[in-house]
Amino acid sequence: PIQNNLYEWHFTIRGPKDTEFEHGIYHGRILLPPEYPMKPPSIIFLT
Repeated sequence: PIQNNLYEWHFTIRGPKDTEFEHGIYHGRILLPPEYPMKPPSIIFLT
C-alpha cells in the first residue's frame, strides 16, 4: 500500500510466458473505496 493510505495499492506483474507480452512489465493501482467490500475496487493499469 501507499504509505499512510491503505486504500491505494500499487502492483507490478509480468507478461505471460510464450506470448508476445512475455518480456513486458506492467504497473497499476488498486483503489479500494471506504465502503469496501460492499463496493468493488477500481483497478487502473498505468502501463
